[in-house]
Amino acid sequence: MQEDELLRNGRLQKNAEITPAMLLSGLLLEQGPLGLLLAAAGAFHLLARREGREARWLGVAMVLVLVALSLAGGKPYYLGPAFPPLFAAGAVLAEALLPAWRPLRVAAVALTAGLVLPAAPIAIPLLEPSTTVAWMERLGVAPVRTERAFTQPLPQHQADQLGWPGQVAAVRAVVEGLPPGERATSPWISHHQLRAVAAARTRDPRRGRRASARDHNPHRRQSPLVDLTALVARRLGGRREDYASDFGEVELAGRTPALPDGMPYESAVPVYVLRGPRAPVAELFKASKNYQ
Repeated sequence: MQEDELLRNGRLQKNAEITPAMLLSGLLLEQGPLGLLLAAAGAFHLLARREGREARWLGVAMVLVLVALSLAGGKPYYLGPAFPPLFAAGAVLAEALLPAWRPLRVAAVALTAGLVLPAAPIAIPLLEPSTTVAWMERLGVAPVRTERAFTQPLPQHQADQLGWPGQVAAVRAVVEGLPPGERATSPWISHHQLRAVAAARTRDPRRGRRASARDHNPHRRQSPLVDLTALVARRLGGRREDYASDFGEVELAGRTPALPDGMPYESAVPVYVLRGPRAPVAELFKASKNYQ
């Protein structure tokens, strides 16, 4: 029931609608034309050739997963774990069918390199964000928009990697500005699992700091219950009015850096210090949910 709630709210609040054509376009961008060709060869090897009959179940599973994700509007990267076995099967087929003539195999390797190298800056953050965007425009490709809040031309898997040292530094500055008693006992609560990681990076086990908790998607069920006697909760993200009814004092203690090329909801994130909880902090946390 909780998973149904997560999926339903993900579709309504966070994820953009992805058609089968958009899914294929995203796979083409992420895996490249040669990667998709090799994966298709692997599927053929597993499903149709006698040599692949021992692992035929794997080919059937990959096809069923692809069909299910297409019908459910899944994101392209959801299929990422399916490609390595298909690549391996495709390589077996290529080795069996390609003649052993050395010049032909050298040409195949050169063709692979020629197709893969231009896509490397898209798959891996090798360049500055603006340079990556310019390179994609030169290639005539654009990322599939998979989230409603993300409108940047940079691929989301790269935009998601920006700004985390700045978030850690902003959180640490707030921690170091608290009185020693509050600094040692108050928990962190975050709207997002990655922000929780940024908060946890400031944790000093020798001083008894609490691990961060988060109310984002299913992670709220995995988060530790925060200290019931805490005087202060430190909150990373959200709006002041979200906390005014639950805490007697809501202090905006800082903000994370702006991220012009990153995820919009990770740019200039407010850092609050919340004092005087009107109920045990653990109960307030249980009532909090975030599906964005």
